[in-house]
Amino acid sequence: MYSKVKAYISQFIELSDQEWAEKEKLLIPKSFKKGELLLTEGQVCNFVSFVNEGYFRVFRLVDDKEVTVNFFFEDSFASDYISFITRQPARENIEALRDAEVLQLSYDSMQQLRERTPAFEKFGRIIAEKSFIALYKRSNALLYKKPEELYLELRQQRPKIIERIPQYFIASYLGITPEYLSRIRSQFAQKKG
Repeated sequence: MYSKVKAYISQFIELSDQEWAEKEKLLIPKSFKKGELLLTEGQVCNFVSFVNEGYFRVFRLVDDKEVTVNFFFEDSFASDYISFITRQPARENIEALRDAEVLQLSYDSMQQLRERTPAFEKFGRIIAEKSFIALYKRSNALLYKKPEELYLELRQQRPKIIERIPQYFIASYLGITPEYLSRIRSQFAQKKG
């Protein structure tokens, strides 16, 4: 159960067997059924969740309409990181799109790890930097790229979204209607054919 999170973290930092054992004690396994919320808007995000199995959609309610803003898949962390760091209420919901298994690390446990293990301070910085870069790229893409370009980029850089996510969530993520997404997909199919 812990091998995937260990492999993920090992890409960024080296930990001794003792440091790993200490970390594993702090990870709490949790299961979510399809449709269950990992986080609800208005709650303070008190954990980061490493996704072992399954995947999640991040969405906000805007004028009573769900707007999809991100997806989390296996072998990544799912969280409202801004809420987690600032201890302010989350502005997003995180919903399981299929049955999922996660390992959760609480805010307090994260602080303990950072104090006891300097490598976790580095890991936290790396994750924060990766989150910032992803957010920057996403906001620039939405501002400066056409929907067709966004779709092509999504196909190339995040194929799991195209393979697994329902079209209406993809359309919401791209900021277009499902009908317009159908036309874009048809254009790409014709170009391949």
